[in-house]
Amino acid sequence: MISRYNRSFFPALVILFFISGLVTYFFTEKVLRDEVDESLVRIYSRIDNYIQTHQSLPTVTTFDDFKLNVEPADIKMPKILLESSTVFIPEQKKNHRARKLLFTVLVKDKLYKITISAPLEGTKTMTKTIFFIGTATVLVIILTLAFISRLLLRRLWKPFYSSLQLVRDFKVDKNQPLHFPQTTIEEFDTMNDNFKMASENAVNDYRRLKEFTENASHEIQTPLAIIRSKLDLLAQQENLSEYQSELLQDTFGAVSKLSKLNHSLLLIAKIENHQFDSKVTIDLSEKLEYKINQFHELWQNSRLECISEISPSQINAHPELIEILLNNVLSNATRHNLPDGIINITLKKTELHVSNTGYSKALDEEKLFKRFYKESVNGEHNGLGLSIVKQICDVTSIRSGYNYKEGRHTFVFNW
Repeated sequence: MISRYNRSFFPALVILFFISGLVTYFFTEKVLRDEVDESLVRIYSRIDNYIQTHQSLPTVTTFDDFKLNVEPADIKMPKILLESSTVFIPEQKKNHRARKLLFTVLVKDKLYKITISAPLEGTKTMTKTIFFIGTATVLVIILTLAFISRLLLRRLWKPFYSSLQLVRDFKVDKNQPLHFPQTTIEEFDTMNDNFKMASENAVNDYRRLKEFTENASHEIQTPLAIIRSKLDLLAQQENLSEYQSELLQDTFGAVSKLSKLNHSLLLIAKIENHQFDSKVTIDLSEKLEYKINQFHELWQNSRLECISEISPSQINAHPELIEILLNNVLSNATRHNLPDGIINITLKKTELHVSNTGYSKALDEEKLFKRFYKESVNGEHNGLGLSIVKQICDVTSIRSGYNYKEGRHTFVFNW
C-alpha cells in the first residue's frame, strides 16, 4: 500500500514541481514586463506634458535606463504602440531584450515620431532570481511533505502490517492465540477483531476435526478386531465351498486394507497432535543399513537389485518418525518398481536419495504428497504413504523433493 501510494504520489509531486516552476517564471516575467510598460507610459505622459507646455521637443537624453529617440514622421500614429525589441548597451557591448513605446506628436506644424525604450536586463535578472527562489521553496516544501508523508504513512500502517504478519505466521495446529497490536484507528481494530474471531473459529474447527479423526480411528479398531476374529472362526469351518473360500479371502483383504487405512489415519492424527515432538540425535546411516537388511529378503523375492552407498550421517528427530519415514520410502520404491528393477539408495551427511526404476511417466508433483493420491498403475495401496512422509518431513524440518529422469523416480531429502 505504501509503495503504491509513493508510486502515485511522487510523480504527481514532480509534475507539480515543474508546473509551478514554469508558472512562476512566466508569471513573474509578465508582471515585471507590465511594470516596465507602465514606466514607459509615465515617461510618455511627462513628454506629452512638456510638449504641451513648451511647444517644443524635449532634449534627446537618457532617463535612467530609458532612452529617448526623436525623428521626423510622415504618418501620424492613431495611438501609442508598445512592443518588444532589442537595445544596445554600450557598457556591456551587447544587445539586450527591451520594451519600447512609440507615438507621434505635432510640434509647430511638424510631425515627429518619438521612441522610448527600456532594457529588460534588470527584469530578466529579477525574474531568474524570483524563479529560483520560488522553485527552491516549492522543492523544499515538496521534499518535506514527502518525507513527513512517508514517516506518517509508515507509522499509520505499521499496525496493519503487524497484524498481517501475525496472520501469515498463524498455524491452526499450534493452538497459540493471536495478540494483535492496539491501535487508535477504528478500521484496524475492526479488522483485528475479525482476524481474531476467524482464527479462533479455525482453531476450534481444527480441534474438533482432530478429535473426531483420532476418536474414530480408535473406535474402528475394536470392530475391526471383532470382524477379523469372526472371519478366522469362519475360515476354520469345514466343508467350505470354493466360492465361499473366495468370498472369505476377499473379505480378509478388505478388512486388512481398512485396518491399514485406519492405522495410517491414526498415525497422521498423532503427528498433527504433536505426539512426536521429542527429538534425539539419530545415527541415520546405522538405521538405514538396518532397514536395508530388513527389506533384503523382500527384494530378493521380488527380483529387485539394491545398490546402496551409505556415508556417516546423523539427524535430530524422533526415532519412531524416522523409522516410519524409511519404511514408507523403501516400501514405495519396492511397490512401484518393475520386475528385475533396481533400487538406488545414497546417503550423504545431510542428504538422502532413494530412486527406483518404474513406469516411464513422471508423477504429478503437485499431488504427489497429498492424501489418497494414487497412480492408476497401482491401486492396491491407500495413498497415504507419501502423505505421511510429507507430514514427518514438515515436523522434522526435512526438505523433500521428487524428480524423474531416464526412467528413474527419485525422492530427495535434505536436512
